[in-house]
Amino acid sequence: GFEDAVKLTNEWWIKLGVMQKMQDPKAGIDCSLMGDLVKQGYRQSFAARE
Repeated sequence: GFEDAVKLTNEWWIKLGVMQKMQDPKAGIDCSLMGDLVKQGYRQSFAARE
């Protein structure tokens, strides 16, 4: 799933020298800001371009 993809990306960034240590994928995923915005009435819609 998504966590596996993040882990694999992290592993490659270490191999390529972009990062020095593994990060917990769960620690980097925080969507609470979006939840707070929705609770306050914020809405956004998406549509395909014609």
